[in-house]
Amino acid sequence: MKQNKTVYTIFLMLSINFSLFAGDANFSTASRAKTLSLNGLYFAGSDGLQSVLGNPSAITFLNSKGLEFFIVDNVGQQEFENFNNDLFKSFQDDDFSFGGGIFWSFSPSFTASLSYQRGVDYKINWPYVNLFIGDSSTSLLTFDFFNQLTIDAASASFAAAFDKLSVGISAHYYYVEQHTSFPRTNERWNDTLGLPGYQFNYNQDGYSFGFNIGASLQLNEQLRIGVMSRSGFKTNLEGTASSRMLAVLDSVPSNVNLSGTFEMPWIFGGGLIYEWTDNLKVNVDVQYNLWSSIQKTFDFTFDNSTWQQNLSSIDSLTGINPLSFTLSFDNTIDAGFGIEYKTSEVVLRTGYRFSQSPNTDAAYNMLFPSVDQHWVSLGIGYQDENLLIDAVVAYAFGISTDVINSEFRNLTGNYSSTVVLPAITFRYLL
Repeated sequence: MKQNKTVYTIFLMLSINFSLFAGDANFSTASRAKTLSLNGLYFAGSDGLQSVLGNPSAITFLNSKGLEFFIVDNVGQQEFENFNNDLFKSFQDDDFSFGGGIFWSFSPSFTASLSYQRGVDYKINWPYVNLFIGDSSTSLLTFDFFNQLTIDAASASFAAAFDKLSVGISAHYYYVEQHTSFPRTNERWNDTLGLPGYQFNYNQDGYSFGFNIGASLQLNEQLRIGVMSRSGFKTNLEGTASSRMLAVLDSVPSNVNLSGTFEMPWIFGGGLIYEWTDNLKVNVDVQYNLWSSIQKTFDFTFDNSTWQQNLSSIDSLTGINPLSFTLSFDNTIDAGFGIEYKTSEVVLRTGYRFSQSPNTDAAYNMLFPSVDQHWVSLGIGYQDENLLIDAVVAYAFGISTDVINSEFRNLTGNYSSTVVLPAITFRYLL
């Protein structure tokens, strides 16, 4: 009866939080529930197939064969108050990510897995209305204004244990999608040519490969350390761009082919777990992300020369250049700790993480508004003979950031955010 009550409590907590809305401008990897509850990094610990994109050596700690499934819901809102004190708040779009896989220990010293998971789920979606006042007319127009980048990974992982040392490697096949919409003003409107503004939509996708490696070392009965490195990768994206603007003004097609190149950075991380007592464990982790080493701009090429020639300037309203998104990123650090306490029936967990945004002042706009964050989390775990359930709710306090952009005044202002992230993991041992 007590076990049934514990499982019911876990599902009640998740049913409450999955009713919230989602959407977060963050490049962080979607974490399993246990890892998220212990700071979102957890490089020296074992959390099933979470290790595939983290420290793959940790899958040796599974010592069994089984299936795993997880679901995560980003719940967030971005805010931007510009120099005119105009306040923008992003939509709260419901946005789930999920994944799972199988793992198999062929022996106490060798484990392999196949899995699918979302590596990155970046999304921002603003309501956007603008009143255009011209020399002889006035117009009120609404636009889509969003930026979404998702990276899904199909992964094969292998790990081997040698006494106190474990090593592992994961190979990833990435599918990358980019969907972006933004408005652009028509400077020829006062000459009675077309509307005062037009919608632009970009849709691209592409494929790439990457890998990560890791090692775990049991220094003594109480202390274990883990390190990892995940490779960066570059992908060539192809798709379409659409807008009525140039069709009206220059009599060219409203849909053209689009291509661009997007890059993700190398990541390095490390952590430790200290078993304070039989019931209490503490973990500390740090991650370094080499964002400054990637491309400084996200450039686009159209297969139509009129599109390419006429869209090279920064828009006077939004600060967006349709040919080149600024990615003036800095290297970042994520660091945090976690505490795990085991009772007779359940495991209770809590954690904290500081997460830096890669944005410099030059990179901030409504497509890239992310700020530094303080993450806190609370989780619970339950396991019987074959079934394991972990659940967590994490909350991020965005650090309010004042941006002074001397190159474009409309992007000057205060950026902030809040995020709530519930997640649940199911693991069944065969």
